[in-house]
Amino acid sequence: MGTSLVLTPGGDVREVTLPDSGRLHFMHREMGCSRVDVVCLTSRLDMWIDDFGIYTQPVNVAATALAQRYGKVYQPYHGSVLLCSMDEHGNSTNLTVEQVRGLLVTMLDAIP
Repeated sequence: MGTSLVLTPGGDVREVTLPDSGRLHFMHREMGCSRVDVVCLTSRLDMWIDDFGIYTQPVNVAATALAQRYGKVYQPYHGSVLLCSMDEHGNSTNLTVEQVRGLLVTMLDAIP
């Protein structure tokens, strides 16, 4: 079983496990928001964002720096984000151990 990561605007990183069902409700609860949108960082890595965070939440420096590492330089990201993988059908899945390690190393390198 893998894990997903929640990055908060305050710089905290939490491990969470996506449930087999009710993932949207789970994301809302873990991210503290009512609407989400997805930023595809790679073909196998998604960053779920608070859809209204730009209006209600502080900038998430770590999430913004991470997204910029993957070429997403269009905007800063606000609020908590959830990082997860996706399967061949486009469904959100937990990250592998290797993906978590890679993300943590990339974040350490990317954060100013």
